[in-house]
Amino acid sequence: MEDLFSKGDPQHIFEFQECLGSGAYGSVYRAVQKQTGQLCAIKKLQFEDQDEFNELIKEIVMMRECNNPDVVGYIGTWQETETCIWIAMELCEMGSVLTTYEVTKHGLTDEQLSFVLHHTLNALDYLHSSRKIHRDLKAGNILLKQDGSVKLGDFGVSATLQMNVNKRNTVIGSPYWMAPEVITEQGYDMKADIWSLGITAIEMIEGRPPLSELHAYRALFQIPVREPPTLKNPDNHCAELNDFLTQCLQKDPDQRWDCKQLLAHPFIVNFGKSTNTCMKPLIDETLAKKQKIKEDKEKLAAKLAESQLPSAKGAGKDADADEEDDEGSDGDYGTMVVKKSDKKKPEEEEEASEYEEGSEWEEEAEEENDQPTMVMSKDLMAKLMAKKN
Repeated sequence: MEDLFSKGDPQHIFEFQECLGSGAYGSVYRAVQKQTGQLCAIKKLQFEDQDEFNELIKEIVMMRECNNPDVVGYIGTWQETETCIWIAMELCEMGSVLTTYEVTKHGLTDEQLSFVLHHTLNALDYLHSSRKIHRDLKAGNILLKQDGSVKLGDFGVSATLQMNVNKRNTVIGSPYWMAPEVITEQGYDMKADIWSLGITAIEMIEGRPPLSELHAYRALFQIPVREPPTLKNPDNHCAELNDFLTQCLQKDPDQRWDCKQLLAHPFIVNFGKSTNTCMKPLIDETLAKKQKIKEDKEKLAAKLAESQLPSAKGAGKDADADEEDDEGSDGDYGTMVVKKSDKKKPEEEEEASEYEEGSEWEEEAEEENDQPTMVMSKDLMAKLMAKKN
């Protein structure tokens, strides 16, 4: 266990610059390694019990084992206290693909989408060849560097399949991106990531995954029974893209294409000569709008301070918080863990009445509109599905 952690005090090794985002288990900071001057992202994670610690160790092991240009690079891990771990990773300056949508208010072009999917498929193919499943693929976990490079990140809920085990039976991931077989617990393998990739492709165009207008619990029941989702306006996009989505979003995982088949799909091959320069217009627009947002907030804070309003004292902090929201943090959906708790069961629309009497839930989400990561026991999921049927 000790060999997982790097030596030294992380407080002395890194200098923090700004908070890039936060979730249920901690925050991510932009930092610089003092000795080398290397910029990096520090994921500072808190845990309360041994089970949470074990999950964090799995993430560390997963990242250490990954060495691929399309996967976020791992730098090291430090244990600050018995309940706090720091993970240093390659910095992706632009944040996630979701962040660019929240700032620019538009999705990717077909060429940009093909480029992002190409590199995401390369990363998934690398994971799948090692019998690893990502299990939380979404636009918020596909990261961009300022030069247009694409990196797959966030392995917090990834799982490694043992060589003698072919299927997983744990319901885990973000509800709107979950494959039908994950929800119904038929057992799943790497093909579950392919369904999530199809949902993510729609999200990168439309800004939200299908069924996002529904509460997460209700969406869980709808995904297995509805027809596979499509783009809202498929005629606005090429036939190759629509077919690519069809191959990803087959409800029968045996009919769903794998990474190698999708890498040979015309939608990927037709833009095969595209380079990261195709992302430059999106990156330039995102940077310009972020700068405009920052300047507007600073002007507002200065104006409030000059007017000596009672609220002026807190204007700077409010402006900083608003700026972080405008730059995409409110769209970069938070994490929710559903588990047994001593809290009372929430009253959730009409779906709440169908939960088993006496079930208790705990939600940890940043905001009302968060689209969460969910963990649910196998027995409880089976009971919920039985009641629904």
